[in-house]
Amino acid sequence: MEAVNTKVRGNKEYLKVYDELELAMKKYDKLSTSLDSLQNKKVALLKAAKMPLEGLTVTDDEVLYNDLPLDQVSDGEGLLISTAVAMTQNPEVKVIRITKGSLIDNESMAMLEKIAAEWDFQVWIEVVGEPDAKGNYPMGVYIEEGMVAAIDGIPVDNTPVEEGVEDA
Repeated sequence: MEAVNTKVRGNKEYLKVYDELELAMKKYDKLSTSLDSLQNKKVALLKAAKMPLEGLTVTDDEVLYNDLPLDQVSDGEGLLISTAVAMTQNPEVKVIRITKGSLIDNESMAMLEKIAAEWDFQVWIEVVGEPDAKGNYPMGVYIEEGMVAAIDGIPVDNTPVEEGVEDA
């Protein structure tokens, strides 16, 4: 008789575990469907998203620029990407300041100018450099030894003015 009771208890336990398994499987299926739906929405949103820079894409795993992971792009391209993203994230400010502008190559600088014009932004770029062979400075504000040396290519006279001496 005890063998029959043990078998009945085992069958009850089996049915209980089987019901729990069925419930877990239904929950799994429901969650999987929900996850698939979210994944499809994400893919659709990414496809529809206007990227701030041509060549910038997002995959399931990473962000790419011209098919390269961001950690493999040049410093200049990284500055370009971050500037474009900043412009789209805060379009009301209309001013972006870039340090290490010397890292931006001519092609990236042209793209940056295009993006800035497109988004109607001012871009202030810090560049380390020297005047050309003739002593001319390109466009911008140039600072030497803490003093403004030139503005838009025109040298600035930093000669101190004596008190009481007026311009003639």
